[in-house]
Amino acid sequence: MKKLLALLLISALFVVGCARTDDTDTTDTDDIDTTDTDTTDTTDNTTDTMPLLVGKNALYVAEQRPGTTVEVSALVMESPGFVVIHENQNGTPGKIIGKSSLLDKDDNGAAITLDRQTTDGEKLIAMIHKDNGNSTFSETEDTSVKDDQGEDVMMEFEVSANAPEVDIISL
Repeated sequence: MKKLLALLLISALFVVGCARTDDTDTTDTDDIDTTDTDTTDTTDNTTDTMPLLVGKNALYVAEQRPGTTVEVSALVMESPGFVVIHENQNGTPGKIIGKSSLLDKDDNGAAITLDRQTTDGEKLIAMIHKDNGNSTFSETEDTSVKDDQGEDVMMEFEVSANAPEVDIISL
């Protein structure tokens, strides 16, 4: 799954890079002023870039600072459901340490309260679970959402004391 996500990200960056390449550009890069003069206020923590979306369900959780909450940067679901945070057991989902309330199809920026404090260097897994219709999360009844290949829609993310502020991605 990690290799597939990495391949998709690299492919997307390659496509974006190719789309922005102009073969007639003969600009001498030695003459470009690289002084940062951008004074745009970015305090709303949203980005204007469009990530690659593959399938009907996707989530992205950026690197997080240690704490008792996890913030979802981007979320797309075919139907309402939950984002569940699992301990990482050698790359597979372990014990559940946090779950969202019932989320709509695109609740970007959802903050998930955890049952415990996370630690610097820890790796966790975020996973989408579908609601069984009662709007309350149940570990046994609200099963994980699968992608087109039958794999769980999930991602591993890291906790780091040096993590930047989490950006919310508008889809």
